[in-house]
Amino acid sequence: MTNRNFHVPRPAPRHNPNPHNDNNTPLHSTAKVPLPNRSHNKRGQNVSTHNVIPQPPTNTPSTPRQNDTSAPTASGRTGASASLQRLSHSTCHSWADARDRKIETAASSCVCHRSLCLSGLLFPVHSRLISSHGYVRDRTARAYRASQDTCMRYARVIVTRYGGPDELHVIEEDCPEPKRGEIRVKVLAAGVSLPDVMMREGIHPETPRVPFTPGWDFVGVVERLGDGVSGIQLGQVVAALPISGAYAEFICVPQRELVPVPAGLDPAEAVSLILNYVTAYQMLHRSAKVRAGQRVLIHGATGGVGSALLQLGRLAGLEMYGTCSARAASTVSEMGATPIDYQSKDFVREIRRLTGDGVDAVFDGIGGAQIWRSREALRRGGKVVAYGLTGSLSGGRLASPRRGGRHRFRSIAMFAYYTIASIFLPGRKRVVTYSIQWLKRAKPALFRRDLVALFDLLQKKTIRPLIAERFPIPLARDAHELLGKGSIKGKLVLVSN
Repeated sequence: MTNRNFHVPRPAPRHNPNPHNDNNTPLHSTAKVPLPNRSHNKRGQNVSTHNVIPQPPTNTPSTPRQNDTSAPTASGRTGASASLQRLSHSTCHSWADARDRKIETAASSCVCHRSLCLSGLLFPVHSRLISSHGYVRDRTARAYRASQDTCMRYARVIVTRYGGPDELHVIEEDCPEPKRGEIRVKVLAAGVSLPDVMMREGIHPETPRVPFTPGWDFVGVVERLGDGVSGIQLGQVVAALPISGAYAEFICVPQRELVPVPAGLDPAEAVSLILNYVTAYQMLHRSAKVRAGQRVLIHGATGGVGSALLQLGRLAGLEMYGTCSARAASTVSEMGATPIDYQSKDFVREIRRLTGDGVDAVFDGIGGAQIWRSREALRRGGKVVAYGLTGSLSGGRLASPRRGGRHRFRSIAMFAYYTIASIFLPGRKRVVTYSIQWLKRAKPALFRRDLVALFDLLQKKTIRPLIAERFPIPLARDAHELLGKGSIKGKLVLVSN
């Protein structure tokens, strides 16, 4: 067992009239100087190691016993303990030498100091380094804390004002610190979706005030724990739906928002489940309450939510029809649905021709007047599940001339109108609205349970999300421009370098 009662010399006077010794060697020289006997000081007094402060090397002449690492010390210990004394003393010099470098460089270059601190040998002196002879007070404490933190600076994307992709800018700033109950996560993958575009344009109900960081969903690694956090480990892979903030290298979120991700999953595929697949799963089984053998129509069948509806609808045994462009028809067919080219055909007439009396459910992410057209494709007792407003966009921009403002309540009023009006119209054809964030806030356990079930399906390879393309996080603007062009097959994902 290592004897902790070793001694380091007491400090020289703060104001030394003679800053050099007889050999003209500066007192703050970094040359190694042997330490005196660890059990007794120069006067032969016993020395306690508690609250002893490492000091700059003095010019005490060395003795053969002190230089001989193989000779036993006065306490009967061998040279290994004496080496440990010199190691602790020289370590302080390495920190002093690095005082003009970056803290992270000093922290990574002095592994010895960290190991000694962790073992309790030098822990009491972290905040008590003297400031004379080139030593800076608290430098070791700051560098030690920095050595435990892998995040110093980080990049994130912000929207400076409502508008097009040009309003997305990358900034670099100090890494965020998790508050009590929060966890800092290093983002591995963040989804890019049409709700991000609508928030950028200022028309989504969840649009924050500028400046803000977009990003509805992410998958990442737990990097730092805030106070009061328990039951989660550093390095654990987690997923969350923060609604905004995911276009960043690091993000701090409350622990209750995180869902563990099974090991071995591709982060890009896993992040596709959070917004797109949970939306599809809950619309099928919570809103429409579909049953095997029923007929459904899916608008935008090759998009992120549309492709998720096709995969989950096939598992549910549904007869599916999907609107898409002519060049995406083969993809829809491969996923088990009948494609309908919305550019050259009227989808209501085509549904009537193919089914005779219509479908049991329509999943409409377009919104506006399209909701009434979707209602016409229903059979008696059918239901339109309205969940989006992509019809308000044209080429990835707000179709209305009133751009650049925050109009987040306009869509809520529109959904309310169609929902209430459908109640009084004949034919028992209802319009219901779906919002993943509203349902999650009302029933958070339901969101967690559905996401865990989808992770299980992905792990078993029962479902396979379509990944259209992956972009580095700083290239979020390019991803938004591509999404605005339309005809994307699957999910766009931002990935960490």
